[in-house]
Amino acid sequence: MFSQGDKAFYPNHGVGVIEKITKNGDEHFYVIKILDSGMTVMVPVSKAKDVGLRPIIGKDLSEKVFENLKKSIETKNFNYRHQPWNRRQRDYMAKLKTGSIFDTVEIFKELTILQKQKPLSFGEKKLYDHVKKLLVKELACCNDCSEDAICSKINSLLSS
Repeated sequence: MFSQGDKAFYPNHGVGVIEKITKNGDEHFYVIKILDSGMTVMVPVSKAKDVGLRPIIGKDLSEKVFENLKKSIETKNFNYRHQPWNRRQRDYMAKLKTGSIFDTVEIFKELTILQKQKPLSFGEKKLYDHVKKLLVKELACCNDCSEDAICSKINSLLSS
């Protein structure tokens, strides 16, 4: 699936580079260095898909992400406002585990809307920052531009 030097997205950690593929006993492992934290993660090749490891998105899919960011959330689908934070957090974490960029976008948009309605709690703010960082890093990598440029583009899409 991956080769040494490939960029990959690892759920909850973000974009990483496959440093090497090692063998330990009967199992092969991807050794991934996460770009943001510098952390090294070992993922069994046989379990890579199960844990959500995937290639970073391409430019074509990034355009769909930007289109999705521009769309407003229908309030009938935004039912988290009245749920307690711990239930919302559980739902958000389950979505993040999938590794889907569109689930990440959905969480980011919901927290952005919530932030406009009320001050976010410490946990909400922490998750908002984390999700934004995951989104910005992957979009910057796939579009080969700076994170600041992506942040500016996201801010302009959300304000329009």
